[in-house]
Amino acid sequence: MISDRFVWPRMRIDIARWVRQCHSCQLAKVQRHEKSPLVKFLLPDERFSHVHVDVVGPLPPSRGATYLLTCTDRFTRWIEALPMENQTAETVAFTFFNGWVARFGTPLTMVTDQGRSFTSNLFHQVASILGIEIRHTSSYHPQTNGLLERQHRALKAAIMARTDRPERWMQELPVVLLGLRSSVKVDLDTSSANLVYGTSLRLPGEFFETNPNPEPNPSDYVQRLHELFDNVRSSPTSWHTTDKTFTHPELDFCSHVYLRNDAVRTSLQRPYSGPHKVVKRSSKTFVIVVRGHQVKVTRDRLKPAFAVREESSEPWVPVTLASPQQPARPPISNAPAPARRTASGRRVRFPAHLGDFVVS
Repeated sequence: MISDRFVWPRMRIDIARWVRQCHSCQLAKVQRHEKSPLVKFLLPDERFSHVHVDVVGPLPPSRGATYLLTCTDRFTRWIEALPMENQTAETVAFTFFNGWVARFGTPLTMVTDQGRSFTSNLFHQVASILGIEIRHTSSYHPQTNGLLERQHRALKAAIMARTDRPERWMQELPVVLLGLRSSVKVDLDTSSANLVYGTSLRLPGEFFETNPNPEPNPSDYVQRLHELFDNVRSSPTSWHTTDKTFTHPELDFCSHVYLRNDAVRTSLQRPYSGPHKVVKRSSKTFVIVVRGHQVKVTRDRLKPAFAVREESSEPWVPVTLASPQQPARPPISNAPAPARRTASGRRVRFPAHLGDFVVS
């Protein structure tokens, strides 16, 4: 449409650049979303050293509990689901200490989301006293805690399969956890119970003893367990996604970005905000300035910001050049034009801008 009315050198490039740098368009229009490739976690060296923690709920009230504090060990995939009345920082810290630390010891690393109970000063002080390093996931990016999120789906599905009364989930929880711990993991080729206890658990309904041999010497048994666990190595988690990745090349060096709002938006609300200044970047996360605070976000919610670069600070002044085929006109004077005579002898006065008019 512009080319039907105007023409200038490199017109298409200038139009494409101008459209790309439109601020309102970058806030409102959704282009191809960033989809960075997944990154594997570093494998833990020992059991119960790397734990993932999350809160499930609110659930239907059952025996006074409406929330679950779920914890899983990255090495053995052992899962714990601890009922809670609420999800305050004090309740979460108390439940985690009594339900996990008291049984499996203090972990070295804990991965949590950015919930208020996990980002509170109280929870961080408890973790500092215990010597736990807390690593928070980025907002609206559950893939970082995907190991535990996947177990949430299996946990809820098992509870719903056992009862059609949601208020009875508390009674079914122990049996469901027993099944999850005893089931064989495909990526581990064994069960979580085998990695924790060194043997499989005897499940309800087993009437025959699988090992009729007499009980071994305790010292020999402990020595064999030590040898067994010394040879056990952590296995990486399996990936179940086949999505194609897409990374915008200009995200690696741009100074400002637009942030996608993944929360529930109102009608006609713009999906992006910004532009936000980039403080720090990595292959998966960016640290940007949002409302005066530095926020860590995932790369998948960002897109580069394009803005007009001002080459000079001086104001632009239009200049009119004379045509090379025609000499420039003399400056217009306010003095009255001299009287002239026409061919018929009539005296006339021409306007000042027609002073160069020649009468033949």
